[in-house]
Amino acid sequence: MAMISFPFYTLPTLIVFFFLAAIISSHVKAGIFHVKEKIYFNFPRLYRLVVFLIIVPFAALLIMFTRQQYKAYYTYDEAVMLYQTGSYEEACKSFSEVYIPIQYTGSYLQYYGKALSLKEEYPRSIEMLERAAHFTSDEILYTTLGDTYKALKRYSEAEEAYQYASFMVPHKLYPLYLLAMLYDETGQREKAIAVAGRVLNKEIKVESEATKEIKNAMEAIIRKN
Repeated sequence: MAMISFPFYTLPTLIVFFFLAAIISSHVKAGIFHVKEKIYFNFPRLYRLVVFLIIVPFAALLIMFTRQQYKAYYTYDEAVMLYQTGSYEEACKSFSEVYIPIQYTGSYLQYYGKALSLKEEYPRSIEMLERAAHFTSDEILYTTLGDTYKALKRYSEAEEAYQYASFMVPHKLYPLYLLAMLYDETGQREKAIAVAGRVLNKEIKVESEATKEIKNAMEAIIRKN
């Protein structure tokens, strides 16, 4: 299953794979390998020697890799805490320090991209967020991409990102709110009214201050246009 589904850069899967391989190898039956020249080799002994010569260096490399990963994730956790406190400059610095070890981790790339966007480093943010989309996917990723495209006045790409986010979570108001605001700010009056109407007609599952503010903004767009 690991070979056809989860990639081997996921450390727990890698450990389980070699654990199972070790169990299987311990049940290899003893036997004799017969060569035409009547020379006999103790195949299990030779097999175990080869396995030992392969596994020991690999185990040492795995230990080094695990140690590197542990340090990287520790720094990553610190960067997330800095991000959550609004220290985006320091957070981006910490994120950049661990890019090589965990560059295939979707949540890391998404956090890094979001921090860069809030720091107004938009081109670099888009690079991280688009890379993150290869490894993870949620509406926050695409609303952040939309905000970043919008900041660079790449409006068609921002529109596509907001639409994608709204398709992922049709019951949520926020992606459609951002889309309506984009249309309103770029003078696309008919589209702005249509999306604002969709927001106002949605059934609210949980009323909150945020949903009230969104609906007020949508009513304002309709009145204005």
